[in-house]
Amino acid sequence: MVDVRDKGAVGDGTTDDSAAFARGVAAVRGSGGTLLVPAGDYRIDPDTPVSLGSHMTLRLAPGAVLRALASDRESYYVVLVRDAVDVDIVGGRVVGDRAIHQGTTGEWGHGVGVISSRRVHIQGVHSREAWGDGFYIGGQGTSRVTLCRVEAAENRRQGVSITYGRDVVIRGSVFRDTHGTEPEAGIDVEPNGHEHVTDIVLWHN
Repeated sequence: MVDVRDKGAVGDGTTDDSAAFARGVAAVRGSGGTLLVPAGDYRIDPDTPVSLGSHMTLRLAPGAVLRALASDRESYYVVLVRDAVDVDIVGGRVVGDRAIHQGTTGEWGHGVGVISSRRVHIQGVHSREAWGDGFYIGGQGTSRVTLCRVEAAENRRQGVSITYGRDVVIRGSVFRDTHGTEPEAGIDVEPNGHEHVTDIVLWHN
């Protein structure tokens, strides 16, 4: 286990902690280890998201917030799982830059993204106030993704978008108060072009 504070993170709501998270991820990815995030307000630059690698867990304590710095980007992620397998994200809040966004175009600033990855489990994460979606699942080869007891609130475009995926389970989760740009859905299953979405399971509890 690695504490992100031991890699230089401050969590004071002002300091850009992006580089510290990158060092923390580098220390545990591929090992089956856990990056621990104690309570605090960690600012993350959307240009350098928290990019998780294979075979690792990101565990946020109650009171831990990953908050996007203001950006004018049309597209970003605060937390990103790309081209990875066996990744867990547990607890905490992810907050986008919707209230302080510096641009006027685009709709793809997402809180948590899972792209071209397999066996990803996201549990107890609250993703809110994104310029785009709270959660985004897509990319060729994405499969066996679980959202368990997550919440998406006050996001601009969607609570969660699924544009490519197989064996995606959403269980005991809440998607609410989505508004700002169409289609303003809680859950949007919308494959793009040649992409496919199959075997989606929604559980109330």
